[in-house]
Amino acid sequence: MTLQELLEHAHLDALGQLDEREQAAFEAAYTVAPPTVQAQIRREQARFASMEHLLPQVEPPAELRDRVLTAVNAAMVAQSAGSDLGLRQTPRVHRAWRAASIGLVTAMVFLGAAFVSVYNSYEGMTRQFENDSANTAFLNRFERTYMGDVLFSATTKRVLFTSADPAFKGKLGVWVDEKWPTSKLFCELPAVQGESYRLVAIDDDGNVARTIQEITADGLPKAISIGKLTSGMRVALVSATLNQPIRGDAKFLMEAVV
Repeated sequence: MTLQELLEHAHLDALGQLDEREQAAFEAAYTVAPPTVQAQIRREQARFASMEHLLPQVEPPAELRDRVLTAVNAAMVAQSAGSDLGLRQTPRVHRAWRAASIGLVTAMVFLGAAFVSVYNSYEGMTRQFENDSANTAFLNRFERTYMGDVLFSATTKRVLFTSADPAFKGKLGVWVDEKWPTSKLFCELPAVQGESYRLVAIDDDGNVARTIQEITADGLPKAISIGKLTSGMRVALVSATLNQPIRGDAKFLMEAVV
């Protein structure tokens, strides 16, 4: 075999498409090939065999298998009702057709991976656009209602949270004023799968007294109206399982005194 024929047979072998005669011829040619050619062939086979990771990682529904088997059985019954079951020799598929099928499968794999990538990018852009729109509306209202106090009122105060955990990279600050019905929170917190952040009030013993605000973070800047914070209040940021109570041993990520 030529090197090109060896590579074609190697691809077909990796996909289990060689018949017995072709398999024997391929193995015989591979055995007498130089070590460098053998290494190249094994690399090509490994590359083809590892293409599975490009497919979307989805979990099929549990009932899908039963539906498929039912449909196949129904089709077999309908087919057998109008045809004989005589055995016929299956014609061999020409190598060119099999090579073309490999190319088609490969193209479908790459196109599927590209589609998944584009879809994920679109979803991320949509989330960011929605977040930006919400922040813009909040800031427009904040500017109209409270910006005068922020610039000129002696009672308006900005409180920046300091990190209680050196490994935590979030940013958090609030604007408070005794005249305002609510306080205004601005944050940029790293997303954590299956968890949310809680802004909590701390009692004199250093324990969590109550939850002020639950914050679902996606790594993007957020602006939120929260419950009114009063002067002297000690507050902290903790993480907890989404929609679940805070654990008693929850660690403070950031904290501040209003």
